[in-house]
Amino acid sequence: YAIPVSDIYYVESVDKKTFVYCETEVFQSNSKLYELENSLPRENFVRVSKSTILNVEKLNGIKTLVNSKLEAMLLNGERVCVTRKYLKVIKEALLRRNF
Repeated sequence: YAIPVSDIYYVESVDKKTFVYCETEVFQSNSKLYELENSLPRENFVRVSKSTILNVEKLNGIKTLVNSKLEAMLLNGERVCVTRKYLKVIKEALLRRNF
């Protein structure tokens, strides 16, 4: 399938398989996570963990968790964990988007 970039909420790698999450559907991709990361527009997509790339356009809010991680809440109700290693990256992305 050809998925419009604007429809992608996040991309996740699980057990050496890559999945593209849209509002209500999930697609498996033959590409590796780093390949998709390099092909997606950097102004909209940021890595938020070792296994996840997030579309900041689909972000509804961010919640701080007890273990000094963040939880990204998406427009479709899904939640994605943001690890400490990538906190700076997502904060910069949010500042660029005036979130």
